[in-house]
Order: sequence, then structure tokens, then C-alpha cells
Amino acid sequence: QGDVDAMGLGIRITLVSIANTHPPVQGEVAVAFQQQLNAVQEAANMVLTAQTEADELLSQVAGTAERAREIDAAIQRLEALEGDLGRAQADDIDADTLAHLLEQAEHQRLEVEQMLATTGGSAAVRIYGARAFRWDHLLAEQGQRALFEAHYEAYRHAPDYYLFALYHDAFLEVLPRVRMVVVPEGVESPLVRIDIKEALGLGRFFAPRD
Repeated sequence: QGDVDAMGLGIRITLVSIANTHPPVQGEVAVAFQQQLNAVQEAANMVLTAQTEADELLSQVAGTAERAREIDAAIQRLEALEGDLGRAQADDIDADTLAHLLEQAEHQRLEVEQMLATTGGSAAVRIYGARAFRWDHLLAEQGQRALFEAHYEAYRHAPDYYLFALYHDAFLEVLPRVRMVVVPEGVESPLVRIDIKEALGLGRFFAPRD
């Protein structure tokens, strides 16, 4: 505008616009421009692919990507509250503030557990599997403890009878698998006839060869 006024043209410039631009189609500048354009497009495609894969993974874990993000936000709030609680305990603050933080952390923990329990996807499957595993092992251990306590009480009240019962049970368990010969009392030189092949399990050694 200054140059126009200096020349005395009587023109006022109100707008300058560029309708279209295009880089050179040949030479080093054209190659560099195309490489930059390809890099920008490739980066955008990578970001889009990563977002799609993230949404698919979140959907597999929690049923939907939105639900997974809600759970993640709730877990982050719980971690923040637990951090505040740990710092408060270290600073030895007053009991009322500490109790309030404890209540908030417990409320947030219950919220996270409820969200995890009601969500879909592989997370729910793993949670229910872990709970079933815990209850199975807990019940098994409780059963073992109850059995041990019952054995101990039986031994404490009648130790001789308890030991005899164990001996009797062991005898009945082993007896069907062994050969036993009963000899009357007073017999000095009993004559016992047995099949050595059956007694020693040597039947295959005495089998006739082809």
C-alpha cells in the first residue's frame, strides 16, 4: 500500500489472496515435498491404526472401549486417594481427616470392584475364574483343617484306639495286594505249597518260547 501511495495511483489495497499453490513437479524440491507429504500421511495412518487396535483391545477386555476407559478412570481415582492416604498417615494428620480419607478410599475401592464385577469381556472371565479358584482352594483347605482337627480330637480322647484304628485301616488296605500264610501255633516245620510263578510274578520268564 505504501508503494502504491508513493506512486500516486489512487488505489487502496483491501485484500490479497492466493487462489492456489503447487510445489514444483520436478527437481529436489519436488522430491522433498513429496517425501514430507508421505511421512505426514503415514503418521496419520499409524495413529488411526493404533486407535482402532486400542479400541478393539479395550472392547475385548471390558466389553466396550468406553466402559474400559471408565474403569481406568475409576482405578486412577482410587490410586490417587490411596496416595493421599499414605501421605496423610506419614504426616500424622488428625484422626477426623484420616478417617474421611479412609472412607473415601474404601468407597472408591468398592466402586472399582463393582465395575469390574459387572463388566463384560475377558476381564470378567478372569475375575470370575480367579474367584472360583480362590473358593475352591479355600474350601479344600478348610476341609483339610477340619479333618485334621477331627483326627486330633479322636487321638486326644482315645489315643490307643486311634492308633489301633489306623493300623487296622492300613492292614485292610495292604492285605488284598499281598500273599499271607497263616500257620497254627505250635507247628514247628509247616509245609507250604505255592506257585512260584504266581508268587514272584515270573510267569513271563517261564513262558514257552515260539
